[in-house]
Amino acid sequence: MLPCALSENHCSLLPGKDRLCLSVFLDMSEEGKLVGPPQISRTIVRSSCQLTYSDAQKLIDGQESYLHQLPKEAGEKIKGMSALAQRRRKLRLGDSSFDHWSNSRDDPENFEAHELVEEMMLLANEEIAKFISTQMPEIAPLRTQLPPKDHKLSDWVRQYGQFIKHSLFLRGFYSEEILSEMTKDARSSESRRIQSARVRLVQTLQCCRVWRQSQVTRIDL
Repeated sequence: MLPCALSENHCSLLPGKDRLCLSVFLDMSEEGKLVGPPQISRTIVRSSCQLTYSDAQKLIDGQESYLHQLPKEAGEKIKGMSALAQRRRKLRLGDSSFDHWSNSRDDPENFEAHELVEEMMLLANEEIAKFISTQMPEIAPLRTQLPPKDHKLSDWVRQYGQFIKHSLFLRGFYSEEILSEMTKDARSSESRRIQSARVRLVQTLQCCRVWRQSQVTRIDL
């Protein structure tokens, strides 16, 4: 986590303030498909306004009258980006894109505004990852997602395991015997703790790589 002085000020896109950024420019069709390669450039960004998720959702819902001081072009861009984000979400998740349940628990009224930010962040991260891995395939920094801790996985199965049999995806991985084993208290098994620690150590080490100075490549944008 960044210190507050950075996250809330110097690295935050505050209205009317110039900020140095690394921007990813993408062209998309009306269906949300990428058209052509991305353009990655060093830029100076100045935000015209600052909105809460609730404000953004009102714009998406066509309630512009609630936000009198918002620049007109900003409202139009947010609605257009939201439409693209929903199409991107459909391409990425298929029929699962209609399931907003996970987002609606904490903020049931603003899920489209949250998904707008989520989809655009995922798309930018994906394109940057492709760029880095293409330019530096031998030493590209990668972040691996560690497996869940055994006791957290057991807690999840106790709470939601009854629904796994209704999922075509999960049903192919978890039989009734496996589910029964998973619901046992994993913390009571010393061997499981050792195995879990070993897996985490190995996956963490996968992020590291010994390299020589000659392998380092400078990429100018």
